[in-house]
Amino acid sequence: SGSHVWSYTGHTSAVWAVAVDPSGNVYSGSFDYTVRKISPSGSQVWSYTGHTSSVRAVAVDPSGNVYSGSTDETLRKISSSGTQVWSYTGHTSLVLAVAVTPLGDVYSGFNDNTVRKISPSGSQVWSYTGHTGIVLAVAVDPSGYVYSGSSDKTVHKISPSGTHVWSYTGHTSGVRAVAVDPGCCGAFYEYW
Repeated sequence: SGSHVWSYTGHTSAVWAVAVDPSGNVYSGSFDYTVRKISPSGSQVWSYTGHTSSVRAVAVDPSGNVYSGSTDETLRKISSSGTQVWSYTGHTSLVLAVAVTPLGDVYSGFNDNTVRKISPSGSQVWSYTGHTGIVLAVAVDPSGYVYSGSSDKTVHKISPSGTHVWSYTGHTSGVRAVAVDPGCCGAFYEYW
């Protein structure tokens, strides 16, 4: 109906990322260095405080595991109960985008112009270096193809093995968001 349902006001700084799990729980990442789990009714379930800088990206898998990227140059996996499972520290700059598959493969975009695939256990599988600008957005389709948007004004399609498939170069500014329509043959949408 478009009416206001609830507001969560527990963060002490700007919220930069939001994700929702299949049960309706909301996960938020903030400049206050925290990731919060918020129930479908709007109350806080837990607060993860392991980051040492702003949280810029969050994603959640079907099991309720949360993945957070931060300006502290780490990607964290947080369990559904709010405890850290692993921390990937292979980045050389800010983590600005995160996407996850139902099987727990994680894709991240960085200020170092790369897209990385991280295994469910937290180790790097591959690093894609085809962009010439900051990677601001990542999405993954049901077949494992990755779509990345960048400040270089392009969207790249990357194969499940980490190789370049194609580049879309029609934008006149940086691409800040991408999304995949799983029902439409790999169609993607972007925001710039």
